[in-house]
Amino acid sequence: MLPLMLNLPKPQPSKLSMFDNLSRHTLIRLTDGGVFLIKCKVMELHSGEEIPCYLGQRYTTEVDYFTTRCYTDQIDSIIKEL
Repeated sequence: MLPLMLNLPKPQPSKLSMFDNLSRHTLIRLTDGGVFLIKCKVMELHSGEEIPCYLGQRYTTEVDYFTTRCYTDQIDSIIKEL
């Protein structure tokens, strides 16, 4: 008797990145060289899928900033977790 072959889906790698669960007041370096301070994390719905997004302050100088959002694919590295 031949073994039963099941058409099971191949396991997919986790879609979570190392930047998906950063805490509030984490200072990060963006891929374009900018600096961003996380104020909160929200989940945005894109094409039926929830993706993490951070709301916070993007610094243009040491004291000047504007409020914006940052997605995990824009993060280069963590500067400091406060």
